[in-house]
Amino acid sequence: MQSVIMISEREVDFAQIEKHWKNKSISTNNLGLRLVIEVEKGRIYFDTIQDGLPEYGDGELTDLKMSNYNFYSISFTDSVVLKAFILETPFSSKIYIDDDNGEIMPYSEFCKLIE
Repeated sequence: MQSVIMISEREVDFAQIEKHWKNKSISTNNLGLRLVIEVEKGRIYFDTIQDGLPEYGDGELTDLKMSNYNFYSISFTDSVVLKAFILETPFSSKIYIDDDNGEIMPYSEFCKLIE
């Protein structure tokens, strides 16, 4: 299982994401702080990280210029599944992706990277 961290200025609406994926997936399961989406090639586990700020060092997030920080872990069984989730989910906020390799990039840049 691999994962990336999504940093969003606003809270993500799990119900909206679940609704979007309802007809595109084998199953969805909204557990409150965790959304599980199962598709043909694997699963996505989208989890709220209650207090993600302490995970980042001084100044690591200052370039993001966000008024609020909400952290989510996106764990995936296959990179094809991550690609579909990232490119097809309508996120509606200022978003950055921490690729877990020391790089924090804007959502749009991450989308281009995985296309």
